[in-house]
Amino acid sequence: MSSPQSRKWYRGWSGLWLKEAGPASYFVPSIFATIFSPLFIGSEPVILNLLAMFAIICMYASLALQSIRLQATEWQALVVDYCQHITQQGKVFIAIINGFMLINAAIEQSIHLLSTIFVANTLGLGLWLLCRVSSHLFTLGCYIIFTTGIISCVLLEKTPVFLIPIAIVTYLVLLVFRDKFGQPYHFSSHAFANYRHGVQSGWSPVPVGFLSSYSKYLNKQLFPLSYFVGPSLSQFTILLVGLSASAIIINFFYDISKHSMFSLTNVLLALFTLCQWSRSQRTQSWELLYTLPIYNSTAQAKSAFIQSALKFTIYVGIFCFIVTLPLIGQQQWQYVYAANFSLTACAAFLASFIIGNIVKNTSIMGILLCFSYGGHMALSTYIIQSDNGFTDLVLVSLYVCSLALLNRFSAKYL
Repeated sequence: MSSPQSRKWYRGWSGLWLKEAGPASYFVPSIFATIFSPLFIGSEPVILNLLAMFAIICMYASLALQSIRLQATEWQALVVDYCQHITQQGKVFIAIINGFMLINAAIEQSIHLLSTIFVANTLGLGLWLLCRVSSHLFTLGCYIIFTTGIISCVLLEKTPVFLIPIAIVTYLVLLVFRDKFGQPYHFSSHAFANYRHGVQSGWSPVPVGFLSSYSKYLNKQLFPLSYFVGPSLSQFTILLVGLSASAIIINFFYDISKHSMFSLTNVLLALFTLCQWSRSQRTQSWELLYTLPIYNSTAQAKSAFIQSALKFTIYVGIFCFIVTLPLIGQQQWQYVYAANFSLTACAAFLASFIIGNIVKNTSIMGILLCFSYGGHMALSTYIIQSDNGFTDLVLVSLYVCSLALLNRFSAKYL
C-alpha cells in the first residue's frame, strides 16, 4: 500500500487524465480550447464566450468522469489518498483554465466574458457534484449543461452582467450543501457498467431504443461502418437531424442563420470525432466480419468499409446542403454557398476517418482528432463568412477529392 509521504499529489497526472479514455475525451478538448482562445481576442465576442464556456465545462466533465471511475473501482480503498490526489489535480486544472480565461477577459476588457466564466463554473460544479454520487446521470446532466451553456452563448452573444452575482451565490450554495447530494465516490457495480458503456458509445445522449426502426435501417445502409462504430452512429445522426430541424423552425421567427451554421458545424465535428472514438473503443474484429456469409476475404470487407464511409460522407453532404438552404435564405449565390459548406463538412468527416484508419494509439488519435476538429472549425468559419463563392468551391472540391483518395489509400492500414 502506498505511503502518503512517498507519493506527491501531482504524481501520475498524465496517466490519469491523458490515458484514461473517458476523462481524456473531455480533458484534451478543454486544454486545446484554452490554448487557442487568445487567438480570438479582438474578434467576435461570441467566439470567446463559447470557448470559455466549452473549456470550463469540459474540465468539470473530465473531473466528473474521474469521479465515476472512482465509484467503478476500489482504488481509493487500496491506495492511500488516491481519491484526494485525483480531486486535487482536477481542481488545479480547473484553476488553470479559469486563470487563462480571466486573462483573456482582462485583455479583452469584457465584463460579459467574466460573466460567462462565472456561469460556466456554476454549471460545471453542479455537474461534478451530481456525478460523484450518481454515475448514471452523467450523460443526461452533461448534455443538458452543455446545451444550456452553448445555446445561451449563441443566442445572447454577450452574457448579461446581472448573472455574475446569481452565479456566485449559486456556486457558494452548491459548495456549502455539497454533502446533501449523498455519499460521494461510493463503490457501485452499476458505475462500472455506466462508465464502460459511456466510453464505448461516445456518451450518446440519445436512448438506445429511440426510433429503433429507423436506426436499424440506417445501420443496414451503412454496414459495415455501423458494425465498427456501433449504435452511436445512428443515434448521433438522429440527434443531428432533430437539432437541424429545430434550428430551421427557430430561424423562421428569429434570424439565427450564422449562429445556426456555427452550431451545426460544432455538432457535425463532434459527431465525426465521437464516431471515431467509439470505433476505437469497440473490440469488433475483421475476422468475425469476414466469417459471415457476406464477404469472401478481409480485403473485401475492408473495401466495403471504405465504401460505406464514403457513402455516409455523401449522405452528410446532401443533408448539409438541404439544411443550409433554408437557413441562409434568399442570398446571392446561395446554392454555391450551401455547396461550399456541405463540402467542408464532407472534408471534416473524411479527415477523421483517415486518422481513425491509420492511427492505432488512442491517445495520439485523440490529439489528432482535436487538431482536425479545430482546423475544420476554422475552415467552416471562413466558409461561412467568405464571399469568394466559386473560388472557394473549386478549392474545397479539390480538398475533398484528395481526402477521398487518401481515405481509400488508408484502407491498407486497417
